Amino acid sequence: MIRAWHADGSTFYYPLVAFVVGTVLAALVMGVAMGIVQLGLRLHGTDEERRRDDKGKQPRDAGGSAEPEVRPVAEPVETATTSAPPRVLGFETTHEFRDGSPFVELGIERETGRRYLKTPMSQRNGEWEEYYGIDLPEYETFAADATEAHGFATECRRQEHPDRWLFWPGARAPDPITIDRTRLAKKRAILLTDHPTNSSSVPVEGLPVGTPFVQIVGSAVDLDGNVQARLPAVDSPIVSIAADQLGL
Repeated sequence: MIRAWHADGSTFYYPLVAFVVGTVLAALVMGVAMGIVQLGLRLHGTDEERRRDDKGKQPRDAGGSAEPEVRPVAEPVETATTSAPPRVLGFETTHEFRDGSPFVELGIERETGRRYLKTPMSQRNGEWEEYYGIDLPEYETFAADATEAHGFATECRRQEHPDRWLFWPGARAPDPITIDRTRLAKKRAILLTDHPTNSSSVPVEGLPVGTPFVQIVGSAVDLDGNVQARLPAVDSPIVSIAADQLGL
């Protein structure tokens, strides 16, 4: 270094001067940049402050203060909403036979229109009454002959007609089968009409008028909107019934 100083004279100081001047200029640039950043923060606030202000609905002014924004409040509008009560099974008595023991009652279920026979179950000491679906010819026969009614009731108490059993009063009423319903095979469906037809309104043959139940054979509704079914517990022909005439 001493040799360079003696050989180069005053030019030896040029690099030192350049270094000092560069350092000073860099410090000035950094100071200006930091000043700009601080000014921006003061004017606009930080991201966190803006998020907090937006959440609280309090916009920030140029001085950084937050004033609550008063927004008009809409008056609540009262709307009359009435929900229909759920559809449940209800039984209307039309005939009573109390000349024997146990008694027998005939009637019509209001939601489905199916006819029924009600009798107490002897194995339960008469404390529980059960309902069994009957078709129109059976209903007319039992209404005209109490002996026939008691005979069928005895068969019910011996559990000979489990496929006729109806749900109790207050149970959910069956809903019509929709065309997108699947996994229907072997389900017992209740008929919602005395005179069922297929989707083309052609009467279904082979079912007694007022048949209460059928057993579904197909697993889904076919392309025509029909369900394949037959009478339960007997070897009867398979018929096609419009899906919306069957309830599950």
